[in-house]
Amino acid sequence: MNKRFISSFNNRENRFQSESTEIVLKNKITFRKKRKISVIIPVYNRGEFLNQCLDTVESQSLKEIEIICIDDGSTDNSLEIIKKHAEKDRRIKVISQDNIGVGLTRNKGIEESNSEFICFMDPDDYYPSNDVLEVLYSAAKQNGALIAGGSWSEDCKGEIKTEFTGIYSKYVFEKDGFVDYDDYQFDYGYHRFIYNRKMIIKNNVYFPPYRRFQDPPFFVKAMIIAGSFYAVKKQSYRYRFGHQNIEWEKSELCEGLIRGLIDNLHLSSNNNLAILHKITVDRINNDYSSVLINAVRGEEGTELLDLLRYANECVNWKLLSSVIPEVNNDHCLSLLVRVLDKNNIAAH
Repeated sequence: MNKRFISSFNNRENRFQSESTEIVLKNKITFRKKRKISVIIPVYNRGEFLNQCLDTVESQSLKEIEIICIDDGSTDNSLEIIKKHAEKDRRIKVISQDNIGVGLTRNKGIEESNSEFICFMDPDDYYPSNDVLEVLYSAAKQNGALIAGGSWSEDCKGEIKTEFTGIYSKYVFEKDGFVDYDDYQFDYGYHRFIYNRKMIIKNNVYFPPYRRFQDPPFFVKAMIIAGSFYAVKKQSYRYRFGHQNIEWEKSELCEGLIRGLIDNLHLSSNNNLAILHKITVDRINNDYSSVLINAVRGEEGTELLDLLRYANECVNWKLLSSVIPEVNNDHCLSLLVRVLDKNNIAAH
């Protein structure tokens, strides 16, 4: 097991559990025997897609699973849908709570799980075939892997995408076998993997309490600890998009985004992951630049600007120079430069 990990968030004592959490339905069966996999599904207002999601989980050929559905304060019919499925499938555990956010809800699912491996499903996504979990579990067990995962696929309003380019080519595995995370260095697509639960609990790998970008730090942290994972070519997850409406004007979303990016800057810097460090800097400068610029200009822009300044301080320019030779310690985030130039403010 890779011991280079240096923690950057999530004290074990602070699980961010809601005091108003109430278990509204538990099946009569008691899971005395540990299951092979727990599928953790946080649910918030996804009634439109939830039936398909649950159908693909329940129909998995690997039957020794538990399905932990946590309704995070939905105001639509999501909870009713979950209850109906639970009445027919005794493997489903239903929990209802006041809204605390998806990351903390996943943490509760980890704590509630009773299995050898855990994995995560979003309520608007689904498994592309009914043998996904069986293939991943067999791959992990037969090869002694702490983490095993397959290829990513996307569903945009019925159009399926299975090929990706650039850094996103890492969504797809061309062959089965072990991959060292030092060689992989990617931060997206954690849903397509199963994780050894004992490893997660022992090493305090939990989702930070951010409203956005809480999953990449979890994924990177788990990968650093495991050191390697077993990859399979098979598509193991289908991510649905095109229907979401992210309200980026809410400052808490942008704050979470920046904090999650900062976590990954720390993790990549502390573990000499230069490629991941560059990817994270590029996400700040390019992928999320328009969102962050607009947010900094908003009512709570001062606090977000301070976070961006801190993000700039977290960039390891020496590490970055190993993949971008022209970089030196006098550089700063180009996004920060653009923001500060608007107000004629010094970057440092």
